[in-house]
Amino acid sequence: MSPLHPFTLSPLHLFKKTYLAILIALIGFIAYQPTLTLNFFWEDPFDIGQVDSYSYIQLLTAPNSNSYYRPLALILLKALKLGANYSAFPYHLFNVAFHLLAAALLYGLANHLFKNRAVAFSAGVLFVLYPIGYEAPARASSMHSLYICLTLVALWSYSIARQTDSRRHYALTFLCALLFPPLHENGIMLPPLIIVLEIYLLWQHKLKRSFIALIYFIPAIIFLIIWFSIPKSGEAPAIGIRGFEALYLSQGIAFPTARLMSQLNGFGLTAITQALIAAVSAVLFLFLTRTRQSLPPLALALIWWGVAMSLAWIARPIEYLEVSPRVMYFPSWAASLVWGMILLDKEKWRRAVGGVTVALVILQSWTTLQQSTQLYLNGSRWMDQVITVGKEGGRLLFVNAPDRFMVREQLYPLGYWGMLVAPVSQDLSDFVRFTTGVTMETKSLSDFQLMQPMMDASPYFVNTRGSANAHASDAMYDSILWADKVLWTDYGRDGSLVIKYVGDVNSTPPTSTLIGRVGDVAQVTSASVMRDGNTLRVTFVWRSSGAAKPTDTIFVHVLDSSGALVGQGDGESLNGLLPPSAWRTGHEIEDVRLIIFDAPLIAGEYRLTVGMYDRADGKRYKAFDAKDVEVSEGELEVGKFSVK
Repeated sequence: MSPLHPFTLSPLHLFKKTYLAILIALIGFIAYQPTLTLNFFWEDPFDIGQVDSYSYIQLLTAPNSNSYYRPLALILLKALKLGANYSAFPYHLFNVAFHLLAAALLYGLANHLFKNRAVAFSAGVLFVLYPIGYEAPARASSMHSLYICLTLVALWSYSIARQTDSRRHYALTFLCALLFPPLHENGIMLPPLIIVLEIYLLWQHKLKRSFIALIYFIPAIIFLIIWFSIPKSGEAPAIGIRGFEALYLSQGIAFPTARLMSQLNGFGLTAITQALIAAVSAVLFLFLTRTRQSLPPLALALIWWGVAMSLAWIARPIEYLEVSPRVMYFPSWAASLVWGMILLDKEKWRRAVGGVTVALVILQSWTTLQQSTQLYLNGSRWMDQVITVGKEGGRLLFVNAPDRFMVREQLYPLGYWGMLVAPVSQDLSDFVRFTTGVTMETKSLSDFQLMQPMMDASPYFVNTRGSANAHASDAMYDSILWADKVLWTDYGRDGSLVIKYVGDVNSTPPTSTLIGRVGDVAQVTSASVMRDGNTLRVTFVWRSSGAAKPTDTIFVHVLDSSGALVGQGDGESLNGLLPPSAWRTGHEIEDVRLIIFDAPLIAGEYRLTVGMYDRADGKRYKAFDAKDVEVSEGELEVGKFSVK
């Protein structure tokens, strides 16, 4: 087939040649538009920020993070910094744009090789919606979509070159082979992919034998020599052939059946058995629904997938792979081609079966991708909040902040299919400094007892930063003393992650006014009320004056003008983090609470009262006003507000 020359075609002819590729890109844009709004996450501050201290020339010799050497990737990461601080948008735009371009290129390559638009279109749509490797195009620091484009351009141009003896296309293939390894070490797998294509062309197109494909090993060999000669931090990859890793990675090709196994709850089988059944059933379906004439193209796509996946298989242990689904992304173009190939046969019943299968896989991929996209959006919105509160500076204590989280439904039998939003390898202050330039400090602790009720209602499983349970501990109290603000993460039933300020503790409080006292345990020195619709934000400042019992707790009541209770916010201070028994004498405790009313308050005057009681017997402490006069029923009035 002769290469296309778009500038010599009429607009109508050009549209007829490209409209399906444009449609694929449009579908991808609709699916990936939310990805453009993501913030930085995982190790983006390090992976991208490491370029700051190097010039573009120095990046050619600077080893990358861990055991990598990716100078071209580092140069691009540096070039995408468009201002004084980092913005995630240019990076996400870059990755999504090349992802859409890769889908269009896959359509072109498949149509060129197999002369079948249905196969090409299906492969392009399956790739652009490929759900199992979403982490790769979603990460700001990723260059995966760019080097897939280089791979597809190289294979397409090499095929044209072999069939037309075009020097320009041989040169274009060589340029791709030259650029790929400095982007990512997967570039050394491009020459084997070209060799596989060469064998297919010799077999199917009866071309004359040529050894020209061997020249594409030259850039890979040069890269390996440089890679071995440059000192690199971190441990070198442990090369080996591993069965369990192969089973895990097989989900990349068997993604429709692997997803189906999880959707059917695995029939009560172990995860390993589910993955094995998914792999075997996928291979059997793909081969048993093919005729002999369509087996060579299927074999080509399957071998391409195996070659593209092989480096991850032999170089990475399962501990790395199972939290790095991005490794599934590089071979995803071949996996998509495999499943699109079921439309290649001309027999009506086979095409009917293939059409229904492709439609179902596309629908499954779309819904699964949307789950992952929403998960990442929720994690990114949480990171937005971290940066917003962090840019004010100071010391912040984050309680129950997510390290990683995933949907309760296991998307695929093996592996972790969630979002690593803020791993402990990155301090939360790194994200603030990286995006705003503000230097501040953070700590992270977990309170599992308080978190559990939220987790029971949340659609997510969550691993938090600060794995030790610090519930009502000295570690929690001392960290609160250290912090300027204590920030709690709420996990909503709808999957939202909301950071809220819950208070602070001051060990050297200034002289203040007195509203009243609760027994000999605590004084209330100030109180404020803010109403926003059906939500009341109440802030109290307590001063501890004596020891409380472990069963003592606080009540907060909202009373109408008749004295009827219309709302309340009972519980320990700082959203439950500090029970009164943990307070230290002489310290001031700022306690922020939200009281949410089920229905709008009617017009009128309302009073806010506080007090303490013993949960063991329900008995209230006596309360006294500022003149030390005992108040009725232990309810100390601390504020009023009106609704008009």
